[in-house]
Amino acid sequence: MSEDFRCWGVVVAAGSGKRMEAGGIPKQFRSLAGIPVFEWSLAAMLASGVVEKVVVVLPPDQVLALSQDAFGVEGGKTRAESVAAGLAAVPADVSHVLVHDAARPFVSEALVRRLVEKLQGGARGVVPVVPIVDTIRTSEGSTADRAGFVAVQTPQGFERATLVRAHEEARRAGDSEAASPTDDAQLLEAIGEEVQSVPGAPENFKITTESDWLTANALVMAGVRRPVGREVDDLRAGIGVDAHRFGAPGPLRIGGVEIEDCEGLEGHSDADVVLHAISDALLGAAALGDLGRHFPEDRVKPGMSSELILAEVLAMIGDAGFRVGNVDTTVIAARPRLAHLSEAITSKLASLLEIPADCVGFKATTTDGMGLTGSGEGIAAVATAMLVRRA
Repeated sequence: MSEDFRCWGVVVAAGSGKRMEAGGIPKQFRSLAGIPVFEWSLAAMLASGVVEKVVVVLPPDQVLALSQDAFGVEGGKTRAESVAAGLAAVPADVSHVLVHDAARPFVSEALVRRLVEKLQGGARGVVPVVPIVDTIRTSEGSTADRAGFVAVQTPQGFERATLVRAHEEARRAGDSEAASPTDDAQLLEAIGEEVQSVPGAPENFKITTESDWLTANALVMAGVRRPVGREVDDLRAGIGVDAHRFGAPGPLRIGGVEIEDCEGLEGHSDADVVLHAISDALLGAAALGDLGRHFPEDRVKPGMSSELILAEVLAMIGDAGFRVGNVDTTVIAARPRLAHLSEAITSKLASLLEIPADCVGFKATTTDGMGLTGSGEGIAAVATAMLVRRA
C-alpha cells in the first residue's frame, strides 16, 4: 500500500431506526449474538488490514469511547449531516474513506479489501453492487428489464477530499434532491464524478424490518455468520433428575461431600443424587443419552464412587467436543438440612467439574411433607447443565 494512501472508516449509526425499533432501542444498537449491531461492521473494517481507524457517528445521547482504533462522534438530523460529521472527524492527511451503514452487520473483510483495492487503482468513488433477483415494475405498471439494474450496498469508498467537496455542494443546493441523498455515491455523481463498482455480497443486507432482524438472527444461530474477532458460543443445555431412598449405612454423600452421622441412600453406587443428576444433565446436553444407558447395573459395583461416574461422563462430553459452562442443582429433601454445607458442596462440585465456583449453583428445598422426599423416605435432585462447544 502506498505511503500516501490512508483509509479510515465512517460507520453511520445515528439514525432513529423508526421502521424497526424494539423497546425504544434503534436497530443498530440491538444485540445480535450479544454484540451491538453496529460493532459487527466496525470489527470487520478494522480486521481487514486496510482501514486504520473508524469513526462511528452516534446519536447525541450515545456518544462513547469505543476502542483504541475507533471513536464516536455526534451525528446530525439527517443521514447527510451525520456523514458530514463523520468526515469532519477524519484527519486531513487521510486520503480515502469508507462510509458504511451500521445496520449492515454482515459486511466481510474481503469486501472491504475489494473496495480499497479499487480506490488504490485511482477510483474516486466505488460502491458494492449485487444483482436484482426480483421482477421490477414501474409505478405506472410496466415491467422493467432487471438486467439493467443492480442493488447498491455499503460500505462505499471515496477519495476523502472529493466526498467532502460533494457534501459541500449538496449543502449549497439547499432543498434540492441533492441535499437529501439516500447514499453518498449520488453526491459524487451530482458533481460529475464517476462512481465505479465492485461485486457486493447478498448476505451484506441492511436490517430494516423485523423480518430482516429474524433473518439476521437465524444466520447467526446457524453459524453461517459470525462476528469478526469474536466467537459465538455453541451452547447446549441439559436437565438431569435422580432420586434414592434412605436405607444404606452412612455416611451420606451429597455433591461429593460426606455427611457423617446420617443414614446413607440405597443404590448400586454410593447413590450421590447430586452427582448423578449432574452427570445425567451433562449427557443430555451433549445428546449422549442418559446415565442408565452408559452405566447399567452390571457396570456399577456396590458403593462405587459417583465421582468416577462423573469423571467418565466428563471425558465423554470432552470427546464430543464440549466443555462445561455452568451447572445448577437443587436438592429436594426433608432431611438432613444442607444450608450450612452449601459452600463446601459448591466448592467440591467446582473442583470435580473443573470450572469456577461462580459457575456452580447449589440449593436445597423441601416439599412441605409431600411425597417421597417430604416424608423423609429419600432424597431427590434436579440439575441443569450448560455445555459450550470447544473452539
